[in-house]
Amino acid sequence: MGSIATADRRDPTALRRPFHATIGLGALDASDAINADAVDLSVSGMSVRTDMLPDVGVQMEFRFMLEDGKPIDARGEVVWTHDEGCLLYTSPSPRDRTRS
Repeated sequence: MGSIATADRRDPTALRRPFHATIGLGALDASDAINADAVDLSVSGMSVRTDMLPDVGVQMEFRFMLEDGKPIDARGEVVWTHDEGCLLYTSPSPRDRTRS
């Protein structure tokens, strides 16, 4: 994937980079997961596109694979939605937070 990074909308010092992957996305209080397409990624968030937009404030669990094949499990909160996408503020699992 590309290496172009842009300033994060919430933190001007954080960098976002394009990241394209299918992610499994589900609300913490529901058993059904949906697929979403990742658009970009930073240390603290991920933009995704999905046909079923969750409400702002909903806590989500999601799983995706990095480009090197490592699976990542994370939790996040939907901080905004717009048209076909939303932004998740992420909190990676302790196991994934320590990966190098």
